[in-house]
Amino acid sequence: MPRKPIGVWSSIALVILCLGFWAGWKVGERIAVYAYKHRTPPPDSLSPSEAAQIDSALSELYQIQIFAAYSEISSGDSRLRKQPSPKTIRVLEKLRKTGKVQELQPVVDLNLAYGYAAAAVGMEEDGNTQAASTYLRSAQPLFQSLGWKDYSDEALRSLGEEELATWRPRPGEAR
Repeated sequence: MPRKPIGVWSSIALVILCLGFWAGWKVGERIAVYAYKHRTPPPDSLSPSEAAQIDSALSELYQIQIFAAYSEISSGDSRLRKQPSPKTIRVLEKLRKTGKVQELQPVVDLNLAYGYAAAAVGMEEDGNTQAASTYLRSAQPLFQSLGWKDYSDEALRSLGEEELATWRPRPGEAR
């Protein structure tokens, strides 16, 4: 077989390579168009009742978040650092009673139970054992309904102390 220059063989290889890329491009394009046309419709089309339910759920979560932020901001006041704001607890109690979305009931219950536990510890520190006992008795059924195994007074006190520790400034921290 006569030897041909290397340029001829590389030109033939380059043409085959380009034809392969072009054929792959066209086949891939057709497959993508077919898959796009025959896919199931996206689930972004919600019925009006589903959209209203999601909007209501987001609204309630936003309220809980706002009151948690309010509690954190109000804890900057030295008078309010000892415990959660009674107003925050009342608002969470109201939200629990008037909650429109049942799926969010555990979230509201957990925030309310944490508030009760922290308020109980704050009341004990102030020497008001009667109010502290009332707050602990209010927190216990909530934790029980959430499936907690240990909702004794001691466990709730330690939980309340941990919750209050997040509200209080650390040593050397300016507020």
